[in-house]
Amino acid sequence: MRIYHFSEQPCPEAWGEQNASLRVNLASRNCDPRAMAEHYHHRLDEWLALWDPDATYWVPCNDDDGDPARSVSVIYDRRGQLRNRIQRIKETLWLKEQAPRLRRIVGNIEVESESGDDLVVGSNFILAELHRHRQTLWAGNTIHRLIPDGDGFRIKYKKVVLLNNDEPLPNLLFLI
Repeated sequence: MRIYHFSEQPCPEAWGEQNASLRVNLASRNCDPRAMAEHYHHRLDEWLALWDPDATYWVPCNDDDGDPARSVSVIYDRRGQLRNRIQRIKETLWLKEQAPRLRRIVGNIEVESESGDDLVVGSNFILAELHRHRQTLWAGNTIHRLIPDGDGFRIKYKKVVLLNNDEPLPNLLFLI
């Protein structure tokens, strides 16, 4: 399998109407991942623009591969619901006053399959969250199904399997 450098958010210098598509580049990057992490949670509208209009965002609960129509999920949103979730995050007063500080490490990025126009990319992550003097670690794996959009991609499907999805979870103050 080929290994890709993959970022779910566009490079800060690429933010703009003409470059609002996801890029999957082989073997090179032309932007600083630290800069992307710094800007990610302040640019939720730009992040949402990376999603296909018919996209699904799923964070399963208890069972990594259960049927989301028949079992509880931490998050199971279509794009419209995801837009509403982002709006609530942006309007929550106590999050505006003190937004969580986040640092994310993404690794083991592999293209799991390429069929037709679809590209399925898997990765593992560790995310550290600091909010109101409390640090929480989140870990798991992510599957992205990407579809072509010009010379980039759009997110058609994202599934985040948290390592501890079968245990009580604290509130997610961000989109994982």
